[in-house]
Parts: sequence; structure tokens; C-alpha cells
Amino acid sequence: MSRAPGFPCAVCGQRVTRRPASATRPKHITCPRCRYMIYDYPRGAAGMLVVKRDHVLLLERAHAPRG
Repeated sequence: MSRAPGFPCAVCGQRVTRRPASATRPKHITCPRCRYMIYDYPRGAAGMLVVKRDHVLLLERAHAPRG
């Protein structure tokens, strides 16, 4: 019997399962034991910290991320 490829949950160590996309939720990976969920749609991201003497530049998103 062949086991499906996968990896252990970062929280409890149980093998996680991949769930397909539905009308209300994008594809995601869920742990069957602790229900920890990882959304399976990687996106590139970047960050930066601007510091000048004792000042830090803070930015706020104009729009909340889509969920």
C-alpha cells in the first residue's frame, strides 16, 4: 500500500492532507488531528525596515488582504 506524499504538521507532527479549492475557499493543507491550516497558494512577498536615527517609517495597507 502506497502512502500519499506529504509532510508532517508543524504543530503536532501528524501527516497533513491537501484539500482542493471550493467555491468559498482556495486550496489548502489541513492537519486532520489539530486542524492547523496552511493555504496552498504561495505568493511572493518583500519587506523592508526604514530607520533614520531614532525614527522608523511605518506604512499601513490601503486594503485588507483577500481571504
